Amino acid sequence: QQSDLIGTALVATFFNIRLGHSFSLISSHGLSFGHCINQANGLINSRSLRTQHRGLRMSGSNEGVPAKTHGQDKAQETKQRIEWIIRPSTIEDDEELSKLMLESYSKLLAADYNDDFLEKAVPMISKPRPELLTCGTWYVAQHPQTNQLVGCGGWTKTNPNPSKPVSSGANNSSPEGPPALPPPHLRHFATSPSATRMGVASAIWSRCQNDIIEQCGADTTLEVFSTISAEGFYQSLGFEVEERKNIPVGGLNFPCTLMRRPPPI
Repeated sequence: QQSDLIGTALVATFFNIRLGHSFSLISSHGLSFGHCINQANGLINSRSLRTQHRGLRMSGSNEGVPAKTHGQDKAQETKQRIEWIIRPSTIEDDEELSKLMLESYSKLLAADYNDDFLEKAVPMISKPRPELLTCGTWYVAQHPQTNQLVGCGGWTKTNPNPSKPVSSGANNSSPEGPPALPPPHLRHFATSPSATRMGVASAIWSRCQNDIIEQCGADTTLEVFSTISAEGFYQSLGFEVEERKNIPVGGLNFPCTLMRRPPPI
């Protein structure tokens, strides 16, 4: 009887698995060792226990928190492997880009602009400008397998808001020379909500950066009129907040942020 009790205690200790709450396989010291083993094996082999056991972190302060499964790790790995096709936009992209921009701005700006304002403003900013579609430095990001457009963005040497000049920066200027040219501007970045945090905008930025270095030099100051929602992205690229302002858009005053990226030291 004493050996049965010892065996019972060992089995109870070994198989007392914590799944957010503790439970014991042994309810009475009167059970035999063999009966305890049968009970433990039955629970361990049950599908529900196996599923819960795989899906939970079993130690420390993370106890009871769902862990990443192998499938989730593989999915994340697949996302990171995507090498987006970045190419100049064309007139033929107009319709697909209009849909992409409408969906992107409607959903991704909602946290920073009220619904009434977006209902009026989004249709006016979701139509690609013809001069951007054909300028050669405004790009689309394309899925390498499906050819679906998942993002857009680019740059131009012209100020997108010429009625209100911005700082001329320090591009190719000297005290004795002619006034500096206005800095290049990043233009109309948008990402499909289904492709956020997958490197789409960063891939477009890399293409822009290479172009700007090649055409304007590495010591070029850049500017962008950012939506409030995109400030964090541009800050991650080295842009700094210069001024909060409103830009007139179809009779509306669109709150945005003028941001500047100084040349690298």
